Amino acid sequence: MKEERAPKPITEDSNPVAIHVNKFDTPIPKAEIIRRAPPLTKKILVTGGSRGVGYIICQQLLATCSDVYVILSARNSDKGLAAVAKLIATNAAWRPRVEFQLLDVLDEISAQATAKKIEVNHGSLSGIVNAANLGGVNCKDEDIIEIKFLLAVNFFGAILVTEVFAPLLNKTGGYIVNVSHTAGPTYISTCSPGMQRQLCNPSITPSELNSVAANLAALDRKVGPRGMHGTDKRSAGQIVGPRASAFLNAGLGDDGFGASKALLNSYTLLSAAAYPQHKVNSCFVSSTCEMVSPVFLATSVSTSGGFYDSAKNPSALNA
Repeated sequence: MKEERAPKPITEDSNPVAIHVNKFDTPIPKAEIIRRAPPLTKKILVTGGSRGVGYIICQQLLATCSDVYVILSARNSDKGLAAVAKLIATNAAWRPRVEFQLLDVLDEISAQATAKKIEVNHGSLSGIVNAANLGGVNCKDEDIIEIKFLLAVNFFGAILVTEVFAPLLNKTGGYIVNVSHTAGPTYISTCSPGMQRQLCNPSITPSELNSVAANLAALDRKVGPRGMHGTDKRSAGQIVGPRASAFLNAGLGDDGFGASKALLNSYTLLSAAAYPQHKVNSCFVSSTCEMVSPVFLATSVSTSGGFYDSAKNPSALNA
């Protein structure tokens, strides 16, 4: 008869062996369960932190704010843990100030579970950065991505995260930052005057935003993705052809990515009024003009490359 051995205690240095499997069949590391932020630190949740602008924001928070504890979240556990490992490899001193949390911005159950875990482990948050993103100006697949998916991640995903995690923000005042894009204002410029007034109205309502999103998705579904329209060609930066005509006749511009960011900016106006105790803003990431835009950064969004490579010049981004 074999002698039973007492289980070894779980410590932060233990190997990340999964203790159970969640609804996504993604192992949750033992070490992750016991993480605690150092005292007197500002705890910031960043969505889409495994790559692109989300990763760079995590990197910059760690590099420039010694009192910040970064909760890097992503929907893929392997990529999220790899991103944290990459940050620690960049600077071993960051190890006590960063952790990974599994978070799918399209799944309310995932969001609620992560919010509960953060509340138990950390108590509260100082800020939320909605950086999860799909598509982009130079995204090679954008012409075949349905608008409903762009809206789901870039617009509705930010709404879900904000509504679920805002209750965890410090009661004395926290920060909500929506990472947007210059494609948003550009998109609005292609809409009808009435749509422009609606999307730029500080008093816009949730039902109005949902209506615009529904109309975009329905029209996209009706006429088919850009890639199906060989007669639609770019002229002076605009799409011309039967698909573009259908969108323009409806008062809408034909740019799903730009539309998703325009709606995100409108939601920022709405949420600023809904959360007056917090500072709410949209961040247009740009290295050249106090904004940040993925176009100017060497990320997966700017497939043609950017003006700055964050790995070689991290100070180029001051978010």
